[in-house]
Amino acid sequence: METLVIGMIVFTATLLVWQHFGMERVMEFSAASGRPVELVDDRLQQGGSVARLTRRPDALTMNCDLRLTFQWPYCRFLFTLSKNEVGVDLSEFDAISFDMSYEGPGDHTARLVLRNFEPGMSTLTDDMSQKVNEANFIVPAKAIVVIPVKVLRTAPWWTDMRHVPLLQTDMRIDNVTTVDLSIGARDTEGHHREVNDTHGHGVGDQVLCAFAAAIQRGIQASGKLARWRGAEFLIICSGTKGADAHFLAEKLREALPYQIWPHGLRVTASFGVTALQPGEVIGDAIKRADSALCQAKSHGKNCVRAA
Repeated sequence: METLVIGMIVFTATLLVWQHFGMERVMEFSAASGRPVELVDDRLQQGGSVARLTRRPDALTMNCDLRLTFQWPYCRFLFTLSKNEVGVDLSEFDAISFDMSYEGPGDHTARLVLRNFEPGMSTLTDDMSQKVNEANFIVPAKAIVVIPVKVLRTAPWWTDMRHVPLLQTDMRIDNVTTVDLSIGARDTEGHHREVNDTHGHGVGDQVLCAFAAAIQRGIQASGKLARWRGAEFLIICSGTKGADAHFLAEKLREALPYQIWPHGLRVTASFGVTALQPGEVIGDAIKRADSALCQAKSHGKNCVRAA
C-alpha cells in the first residue's frame, strides 16, 4: 500500500513590477483551500489499482493499493482548474512547492503534470489531446519540495503518441485546466531518458544491461543480439521463419514482467518482426522491422507487430 499525504501545494510568482517589487502572488491547493480535488486510478483503463481519499482539516491523504494488472498502474490526485477551453495562466509563476510525505515500498517517485489546453490541437472530449507538461521527482519522507516551473517539459511520450509537430512541442502552461500529482509502478518502455533523469545514468545503464541479459537468455543460441540505437535492440535469428520469430518475440515480451528490475521499475518492450526475403538486402528487412516497431509503439506499446 502506498500513501501520499499532501498538506499543501503552492504556486508562487514574484511580480517583477518596479512599483511592487518583491510582492508575491500565490495559488494554493490544500484541504482548506476549497479547490475541487478528486482521485483517479487505473481502473479507468481496466486496471486493478484502487485510490482512496481521506480529508483532514490540515491534509489530503491518498491511500493507493497498486495492482500490476495494468501496464502502467497508477493513482493520482486531480485538481481541476477549468472544465472548459479557458484555463488558468500559470506562465508567470516561478515555482511549485509541495508540503507532503510518502510512505510505502519503492523509490517514492511522484509525477507532476500540468495539462494545457491548446486551441487547434486540444478538445474537451479527449483529455489526452491537452499538452502534457511534466516533472518527476523523489518525495522525501517528510519535507517541503520546491520545483522551479522552468524544469517542466513537454512529455516526450505524449508528443510521440500524438504525433505532435516539432514547432508545437514547446512547454506551455498559459492555459492550464488540470494539475495532476501521481504515483505508480513506473514502466520504462519509451521512457529510458526519464529513468536517467530521475534515477541517474547508472540506473539507466543497469536497466539496459538487465534487459539485454534477459533477452539473451530468451533467444539462447538461436539468435544474435545487438544494441541498435538508444534503448533499441536488434535480434537476428538465422534460419527462422517469420511465424516462429513472431512467437519468439511474444515469448520474450511476456517474460519481462517476471524479471527483477533496478529500483522496482516495471520494464516492458515492443517488438517489430519481419522475415528476410529471397534476394533482399538485410538493410531493407531492418527498415521493415523498424516500421513494424513503430506500429507496435503507436498501438499502446508492450506488443508485437509484424511486417
